[in-house]
Amino acid sequence: MFSRTICFSRTFCALVLASLATTSLQAGGTLITASPDTPDSCEEVTVTINVTFPTPCWDSDVLPVTITEDSIVIDIDVAPTSPICVAVLDAREFVVAIGTLEAGDYDIDVNFVGSPPTSVQDGSSTLTVDACGTTFRRGDIDNNGIVSPLLDGLALLSWAFADGDAPSCEDAADVDGNDVVAPLIDTLSLLLWGFGGGEVPADPGPEECGLDPTDDDDVDCAESACV
Repeated sequence: MFSRTICFSRTFCALVLASLATTSLQAGGTLITASPDTPDSCEEVTVTINVTFPTPCWDSDVLPVTITEDSIVIDIDVAPTSPICVAVLDAREFVVAIGTLEAGDYDIDVNFVGSPPTSVQDGSSTLTVDACGTTFRRGDIDNNGIVSPLLDGLALLSWAFADGDAPSCEDAADVDGNDVVAPLIDTLSLLLWGFGGGEVPADPGPEECGLDPTDDDDVDCAESACV
C-alpha cells in the first residue's frame, strides 16, 4: 500500500501517525457467512462478506462468481482511489447471491484481487447443502410403511383401473425409477421383484427411506410414511 502523510503541525502529524498505527492493527478480519446457514438444494443461498478496510479510499467490486461441484469462488477486485487519505476504518459488507446449489459439501473462497491493502486478507469457509424433498420407500404405494409386492401392486392397479385412491407419493409408485408412473409396467416390476427374481425397485429402494436421486423430475412425493 502506498501512503503519504501531510503534517500541518507536529500535533496533527502525531495524531495521524497514531491513527495509522491503530488502523494497521484493526483492519482486515474477513468474515464469511452463508444464509441460510444449513440450506437444502431447493433454497436460494446468499453469501455475505464483512471486512474492514484501513481507509475509505479503495474501490471494491465483486466479480462474477465461479461455482464448481465442490467450491464457490468469490473474487473482489480492489484498487486505491488516492494515495492521500484520512486514516479512518471503513467497514464494508458484500452480499453475493449464489442461487440454488446441488446437494454436497462446498468450500467458499473469497479472494481480494487487484491491489488490495495488505491488511485485508483473503478468507475461506465451508458450506453443506442437503438434498431437498420427501423421503420414501420405492414401492410403498399404499403408504403404510411396508413394501408388499402383491398389496402395493393391487393398490396401484386399483387407482388406475378401479377408481381407487391415488398414491400419496408418486415417487413410490414409480417402481422402476424412470420418472413416469405407468401402473401396468410398475406393478409388473414390483411383482417380478417380489416373486420372480426381478430387479430391485430403483433407489432409494424398498427397504430404507431415502430421496429420489432425480428430484428435478415431474414425479413428486406429497406425503410419505417415512416422514
